[in-house]
Amino acid sequence: MNTKHNQIDKDLPVVEPVLDTWGGKENAGNWGLDGKFEWEDFSIEKINAWYADSLIKTLEAFTYLARIWEVVLVNDGTSRGDIGGIFKLESYDSYEKYIENILKRIREHPVPIYEIWLKVDMFVYVKTVISPETNRFWIRDLGKFCISVDQEDEDSYLYLDIENTLFRPMDYRFDKNNTELFNLNQPLLEEALKNW
Repeated sequence: MNTKHNQIDKDLPVVEPVLDTWGGKENAGNWGLDGKFEWEDFSIEKINAWYADSLIKTLEAFTYLARIWEVVLVNDGTSRGDIGGIFKLESYDSYEKYIENILKRIREHPVPIYEIWLKVDMFVYVKTVISPETNRFWIRDLGKFCISVDQEDEDSYLYLDIENTLFRPMDYRFDKNNTELFNLNQPLLEEALKNW
């Protein structure tokens, strides 16, 4: 494990970044993994335990880069598409309590879950209005995860979508050179993806 990340405080507030060399961009980068769901048992407990385990593995892989700030549970079966619950970080005293509660709610969800949508903050190098020097801060809405089991197609996956150009050396839409932030942030993303 990389020791340069050891003291990341998941309870620090988000800050507003300066978007001078990068910006938001839908589907700027996407990664997906086979969820490796075992298809022998379709019980509610088995399905929802798989979601909790997949979430834990994702959190462990991205522990030095991302924290969840919103979780949406989508129900399966005849109620597919029905929202089974929306849980936001702001409603909890600490990130640790938030994650404990989310995992408990997933495991105890009364119906099979179809998908979990996770909006994340990322702990990345940026400049801010209050800190013109490049440093690491929590920035809201830089990406999202989706964890899914489709029983009809016997398909399961974990998916990450990055919605910004922070991890690119250039923002070609505005012809902006983002090499400094790219060189600092891209290794953080690469390490997390390798751990995933």
